[in-house]
Amino acid sequence: MINIELPRFDFDIDLGDMRRFVQTKSEYTHVQNGIATISEDYYKARRTLLGRLLGDIDKSRGGIYIFTSSDYHVYAGKSSKLFNRIEQHIRGAGGATTLYAHLLTHVRGFHVDDPYERDIYETFVIKEFLPVLNVAKKPGDVRITQLEANTVLTSH
Repeated sequence: MINIELPRFDFDIDLGDMRRFVQTKSEYTHVQNGIATISEDYYKARRTLLGRLLGDIDKSRGGIYIFTSSDYHVYAGKSSKLFNRIEQHIRGAGGATTLYAHLLTHVRGFHVDDPYERDIYETFVIKEFLPVLNVAKKPGDVRITQLEANTVLTSH
């Protein structure tokens, strides 16, 4: 048996400010001739807030991350560009979490530069925390479908 210990988390970020900010999107939306547009000010403010929230994440390094909601570990992943990938998930452009970005309350993780180590740590984190949206890399007895994951996340 292989014994793996997780490194200390380099960041643990409360996403509450981001969730509150996204709720103000309508304040930046203007309707003219039946067409809704979001002002550039919204995107500038979002970039500023994301930069402040994610300031502990080195933009040039890879690593492992895990998103949580108030009730569940939602999704764990790895990336060679950790900052960019986490930002995508928070913006709702992150693949598995796209429909659930509004539920994310925290993200934590650690930097790992070696791609082979990232793969090992990602697998370990998924097996250890059992995030709802990770359908692969889980032990067979806890594997669920995407539909089941949706039911779990939207039932609260």
